[in-house]
Amino acid sequence: LDACTMACDVLTATKPGQGALLPTVLIGAIGESLIVPTLRLSLAICHYGNIDLCGELSQSGMLVPVGDILQRALASSDQYTFSVAVVLVKFCGQCTVVGSSANGTVETLKNVINALSCVLALSENENGSVM
Repeated sequence: LDACTMACDVLTATKPGQGALLPTVLIGAIGESLIVPTLRLSLAICHYGNIDLCGELSQSGMLVPVGDILQRALASSDQYTFSVAVVLVKFCGQCTVVGSSANGTVETLKNVINALSCVLALSENENGSVM
């Protein structure tokens, strides 16, 4: 096994009656200081791993907290966290299956698309050119 697969397995493994570790860490349940490093690890798994790993991350339920993180980063002008969250949505959002077991994922994707479209609209001036 390669490092991406092993890291993904650790983050997405579930025990009976418990969810995956990844969404738990992303909501800050283990500590706020672990959120950004976990985002970075997830991004590295997506970037260097294969599309199946993106699907595993997506199915873990991580897109809901990533969508919340994206919204908070946008509101606080945290460009780094916002950018990482956008790229994670790009990689993992495409692997989302409608009707999947991850509750709220499709709604989260709709909200992220809406937020991103507002950001794009704000970056244009009256002439329609990008600032």
